[in-house]
Amino acid sequence: APPLRIITTTRAAQLLLAALALAAGVSSPGPKHSPASRPGRLTVMSKVIEEELEPGFRATYRIDKILHSGESKFQTVDVVDLQPFGRCLLIDGLVQSAQVDEFVYHECLVHPAMLLHPNPKRVYIGGGGEGSTAREVLRHRSVEKCVMVDIDAD
Repeated sequence: APPLRIITTTRAAQLLLAALALAAGVSSPGPKHSPASRPGRLTVMSKVIEEELEPGFRATYRIDKILHSGESKFQTVDVVDLQPFGRCLLIDGLVQSAQVDEFVYHECLVHPAMLLHPNPKRVYIGGGGEGSTAREVLRHRSVEKCVMVDIDAD
């Protein structure tokens, strides 16, 4: 998975001061890492997250609000409001699903297979996390049973 870097307001200020000191030719011990700057973990101090999407291509998102931040037996799980995507699910610090466009992915994932089957009655979903795949499967009236299994019971 691509690395995610979380920058706190304190961390950003330290980086700016270090850059200014470097430009002025003054030696600086460099910024210290705070717990909030560790990849894969969000804290209330976090203001933006930076995600490397491809080598040399990064995206930065502003965090409006952290709604949930926790760890399960297998992964870190965060639910945040991000600009401009709205409510987002982050697993191990990586954006998995966003409120504004998750339906595009899940509709394209589910409906072609469901429409190609002559009469789908029982559906198994391996993974499924936030439940959007199950939501789309259950739109089909022929479905009598839908079982979703995920790595986390939480």
